[in-house]
Amino acid sequence: MLIRADAAQAVATDCFFALLDADALAEYSRLFGYLLATRRAAFELDLLGVALMRDARARRFAAAPGGGAPYALWTLHAEMASFARAVQAWPHADVADGAGAALSRALDGARSYDAVRRAHGAFAAALRARARLDNRPVTDGVRGALRHCLHLCALCDRELAVGDEE
Repeated sequence: MLIRADAAQAVATDCFFALLDADALAEYSRLFGYLLATRRAAFELDLLGVALMRDARARRFAAAPGGGAPYALWTLHAEMASFARAVQAWPHADVADGAGAALSRALDGARSYDAVRRAHGAFAAALRARARLDNRPVTDGVRGALRHCLHLCALCDRELAVGDEE
């Protein structure tokens, strides 16, 4: 008997969602919320970098140390962008890759639905431990720094828009 691809996909999707209990959904929500916050900050900082390059006033002073506020702005932007990229890459490199490899090995040996549920539970626990989302001072510090990145972007967007109107 042949199984249609769409029917097989529906069965696989139903099986996947059967693995997700309320705790797992809450953990995934926290992790993906963190990932989205880091991605948004990195994206906004990339846009700010382009805007700064296009702004003639900032470009004049960018390469001159001691060039005053525009030089300091470029330096702050570069430091914040570097931080945002590192924070964005870290979950992929250190969190998901290691936990995903362990999940893959566990699923290869799984012979029952309960074994798959246990493997997924171990995966979710590994994600939580590796991401250190339970370490409140760390996550609050990172989220605070990302908010500062977004605040800088909003402030510069307003100032650059005012400069364009002059």
